[in-house]
Formats: sequence, structure tokens, C-alpha cells
Amino acid sequence: MSGETTVLAKIQKNSGKIRPAAKKEGVGQIAQMLAYLFKSLPLPPEIRIKVIHQFKTTNPPDFNELPLLAEYQENHDVTLANQFEMEFFKKIFYF
Repeated sequence: MSGETTVLAKIQKNSGKIRPAAKKEGVGQIAQMLAYLFKSLPLPPEIRIKVIHQFKTTNPPDFNELPLLAEYQENHDVTLANQFEMEFFKKIFYF
């Protein structure tokens, strides 16, 4: 792990709290791991919306891992909620 910066390395020494940027980075990494684990399976209902929301709200939205989750119908329905497919088409066709 030499040369790598981990979330734990980003803990502030004075207060012991994780800085907001480090916390956000950690949440994104967890969501990314879950996307690969649940690629062809439904995400558990208790985390489905939160994980998919994480990918949809990054700036720009994460169009690399999000399609992995959409391979399963239950995940697909949540992914396309609120006409999110229009965001995807904007990214692909640049309009």
C-alpha cells in the first residue's frame, strides 16, 4: 500500500473526524464495489436506492458503473427513475 492514500490516512489528527472530501470519496468507492458485486443480481432493497443515487448524483454522473447495475431488472427500474435515461443520452450524444 505504499504510495496509496486511503480514507484512513485522511483522518484529521486533531479531531479524529474524517474530512468531508475523504468521506465522500469513501462512499463513492463503496458504491463502486457494490456495483461490481451486484452486477447481475438485485441490490438489497435496503441499499438499492442509496447506491444508485450515489452514481446518479456524482458530477458528472458515473456512466461506467451505473450500467453494470442496470443489467438486473430491479436495479434497472430504479436507475431509470425520473427519466434519468435523458441524462445518459445527453452524455452519449452531447446535446
